[in-house]
Amino acid sequence: MQHYYETRRLPNNPTATLAADISHHIEVRQYLGTALIVCDNPTAMLSATRKQWLKATRNLQRMRASTLNAEEILRLTHAIMHMQNMDFVMRTPADQPHANIYFLQPNTLSQIPLHCYTVYVTTPISKTTVESLIARLPAHSLTIDYTETNTISSVGLQPKINLERAILNEWRRLSAFLYDHDIDPNQLIVGNILQFTAMDDALDTLLNASDEFLERSARFQRILNFGQPFTLISSHQQKYFEAVTRLAHRVQALTPGDFNNYLDASFGDTGAELFFLRTTRSQLYGDIENAERCNHPL
Repeated sequence: MQHYYETRRLPNNPTATLAADISHHIEVRQYLGTALIVCDNPTAMLSATRKQWLKATRNLQRMRASTLNAEEILRLTHAIMHMQNMDFVMRTPADQPHANIYFLQPNTLSQIPLHCYTVYVTTPISKTTVESLIARLPAHSLTIDYTETNTISSVGLQPKINLERAILNEWRRLSAFLYDHDIDPNQLIVGNILQFTAMDDALDTLLNASDEFLERSARFQRILNFGQPFTLISSHQQKYFEAVTRLAHRVQALTPGDFNNYLDASFGDTGAELFFLRTTRSQLYGDIENAERCNHPL
């Protein structure tokens, strides 16, 4: 099983804090299973991170209040509700198995949360502890190292930038499929603005190839979510990802038998959510809990 690591340093900014950086990172990956923060003082870290989390939630509420776009309002409402229901705990997974974010000391890592795709290491831990921890994480999990030591990078993990390169490779394959169907992804976004006429034309075309498009889109969405937040992929490039993902949502909604929990489980954009896309054969490609059953290795 392949695992990845990311080394993070706090920005040279007087307002930057460890809790703020972790909160921002979790916000982007919040739909990707559970998260674990390894720290010396779980009480203080939980309090500081929750404060930043509430601040981020209020920012989304302000964004929702400032837009008249119904699609954006629905997306933001879904994100806000999800963030408001996230459970931050200092207990072990055995004591509280259904929480979302766990704050634990290094000596309490005998158990880790289920579906834990993100681990933040904020205090030095031994190589033995790191190896034991990584061995119990699911494939494609990400360990973020704030310690300024080389322990995390020395246990055979791949740098996260390799995952972002894999995303770009998968995007090239998906783009080639679109070009084969006379759809130019570059025409979907002009000057960072979504082109609705081009989107409508693409939708009409893709409805005739919905099964294959949804399968390819779900495979792309899966690796895309594992790789967030991005360092190699520009915000402009992400706009194209978002446009094609929205196309996949619309194709899914208009394909017979594919509307299952569409708005509840699938609505959003590539910067915020994990999508659950089904083909007309009803095979689930994007669900993380079933990802290992899918024959689509990264």
